[in-house]
Amino acid sequence: MVRNSKQKQKAHIASSAVISAVQADPDALAYLSSNDEPSFIQRLSHLARRSAALRDATPRGPPNMRTFISWCSNYQPMPDTLSAALKDRRTHVADARLAKRDFLKSTPLSWIPQDTTQFLSSLPIIYISRPSSPYPPENYCVAESEAIYRRWKSTLLTDKQPDARRKRSSLLHLDYSKLSYNLGPEDSAIFRDPSTRDIIAIVIRNACRESDLLDWADGIIADGCKERKSIRKEDSGTLAQIGYSAGARKKTRFDWVLNLKSITDRSRTVAAETDRKSSALFSVFWQLAKNLLAPEIIDDFKLFLDTNDLKRMDANGQLTAQYNRRPHSNPGSGPAETSLKSSILAENHYIKPERYTERPRNIEHNSRDIKGDYIVQIKSRAFKFVNAELAPPAGVMGENYSRAIHYENQPHKWGLSWTVSRGTEPDAGCHFFIAEYAIRIEMSPDTMVAWRPSELHGTSLPNCDPKDKDPIFKQR
Repeated sequence: MVRNSKQKQKAHIASSAVISAVQADPDALAYLSSNDEPSFIQRLSHLARRSAALRDATPRGPPNMRTFISWCSNYQPMPDTLSAALKDRRTHVADARLAKRDFLKSTPLSWIPQDTTQFLSSLPIIYISRPSSPYPPENYCVAESEAIYRRWKSTLLTDKQPDARRKRSSLLHLDYSKLSYNLGPEDSAIFRDPSTRDIIAIVIRNACRESDLLDWADGIIADGCKERKSIRKEDSGTLAQIGYSAGARKKTRFDWVLNLKSITDRSRTVAAETDRKSSALFSVFWQLAKNLLAPEIIDDFKLFLDTNDLKRMDANGQLTAQYNRRPHSNPGSGPAETSLKSSILAENHYIKPERYTERPRNIEHNSRDIKGDYIVQIKSRAFKFVNAELAPPAGVMGENYSRAIHYENQPHKWGLSWTVSRGTEPDAGCHFFIAEYAIRIEMSPDTMVAWRPSELHGTSLPNCDPKDKDPIFKQR
């Protein structure tokens, strides 16, 4: 009883101190009025640094918006300025709820299973037999024109390699007559093998159907590729890893990737923000994929995630995941560390927790942290998704990335990609090939592709100067 009284007294002191600070600060009131929670909490932190009384009243840090609102409901008398700010916030919340509903209706994010079934039934099915030999052949970089061939010839065939241990790739001038099928930039399709009826690949154009969402995604990818090291230096463009990693090959450990080009106080702050935005982007990507692709593809990922009991991409714990813990059948065992490494091909240094300064922590593999809260910024509106399923633990972001024809050994059958933007330059290259079936897929903005990485595939070279670090053409 005494303990409860002390707790109530502490809560009353904290709420009174915070409410008094907010109602006296114009900036805090403005953030409250507009329901800008991140700025509101940041402002409270700033005020606490300047006020010992406020700092002592909130030793665990400032409250979130929901807690603050609950405090206000019990606070009497309510100051006029605070009452007006709360009224404005209620209006903003109502408007935001309607805007979010309209946004979701404009995309497949709100689809139910019947919508997915109907959509998949509308896609054309193209049967392609496996040719006698793959085309383009394995370990060949593909140039789709004479101009691209000339641009890349010396870089690929004679110049010093970024990693001399790797076998040098050959260069091929594409012979279009040897292709089994060319899928145009506006065409969607399901490719199937006629002998087995199995899906070879699914290509979906206009995947998210919302240009503002694409602009948001494009900005996040551009920033990520600028701030992070590429994991494949021998290939054109950038391929930056985000999420959890199995670590370096010589020292494996499952933790959040640390691949910043520059490690300073500012870069750590920027990286934390990029982690949040990137994790949100991949969660949107995952939700789109679940609602657009065939169940057998999504079930393949779910089986891998459930079997290995892996964490989701949660910005290294920043997305306030709702922890749904399930005992592992044999705690401490299982292929989580080794299989994930082959899945994401981690070749870089990895991780940090919290502020990228502490010693890497060990992640519990017997937990399923699959849900969290994230924000999607559409122009001036920030749509918050609460208790939403997060993306699988790791992914990559690319800009003008291409790779020779190759295959990958992964612990799951399918790979997914989402091209959100592409320049309008003609004959720019950077198209996708499923060489195992001699299929060429012309890339275009808002294109989602599901394919089997264990089969030969690759991306053609971009029509850019290999030494140009900021070419006009961009594909992300």
